[in-house]
Amino acid sequence: MQRARILILDDDDDRLENRAWLFIKEGFRVTGVRTGFEALRDMAVERPDLVVVNVDAGSMALNGRDVVERMAQDENLCAIPTIVMSANVAHPWQLPANMITLLNSCSHMQLLVAAERLLSLPQVLDVGEADADLSRH
Repeated sequence: MQRARILILDDDDDRLENRAWLFIKEGFRVTGVRTGFEALRDMAVERPDLVVVNVDAGSMALNGRDVVERMAQDENLCAIPTIVMSANVAHPWQLPANMITLLNSCSHMQLLVAAERLLSLPQVLDVGEADADLSRH
């Protein structure tokens, strides 16, 4: 059985390569992208099973936080389990139930455990109960 497909968004080449390799070693199919535009385009072509996004990636015209907000507002993307990576977990906005925050400095084991946890969530989530409008917070 083929493992889940993971999309990783990060504008830091070393971090992107490191995270991609971590998941590939565990048998996941991985696509790495460096811009928000690439991430949204890739999700439109083939819906990933999990997204790992660095919201601190600020040098992009469409940054990581923008991607998370667009995902939350799009009925085709809002249920995709997502790991939101950041240098700071104390963001002023609340994430839906199918998204969790981890520090960029987290261990490989923490990242893998978070991915497995999100991938084990039921496929049908009641995202209506989750606060999906990140811009209000």
